[in-house]
Amino acid sequence: MNVRPDQLPHRELHRILIGTVVPRPIAWVSTLSDRRLNLAPLSFFNVCRRSLLSSAFFPRCGSQVVRPPQVEKSPVSFECKLERIIDFGSEPPSGSLVIGEIVCVHLEDEVLKEGRLDPEALDWIGRMGGIQYARITQRFEMKRPEVQRP
Repeated sequence: MNVRPDQLPHRELHRILIGTVVPRPIAWVSTLSDRRLNLAPLSFFNVCRRSLLSSAFFPRCGSQVVRPPQVEKSPVSFECKLERIIDFGSEPPSGSLVIGEIVCVHLEDEVLKEGRLDPEALDWIGRMGGIQYARITQRFEMKRPEVQRP
């Protein structure tokens, strides 16, 4: 089957993309807008929505640099300040690319082993298609191939 994006409804193309570009890293993003706090899981490769709705309330703790709080039990947190938003159209199903500058990084001691990030302690998960997620339980190393330059 060959698919031309311009001949598919946006919803169908979106389903193909999010079902095949996997796993996608996810992040809990906390925001503050008009004094309203919000927390939402977002894939780094996903549609970014203007209105973020969270599915639950989570304990929080104060940030060092930015106003939105962090998730209290998160082993790794990035505080970011908004750099810019690039809008891709003004009508649905358009989206936005949100670019932030990392201004502070928080790492809990238990995710470090001899001063380096410990993959076992991080217990990574990635976003698959739909509502499916994957736990990264098997990892391996692959060295770059050595190529002779002409």
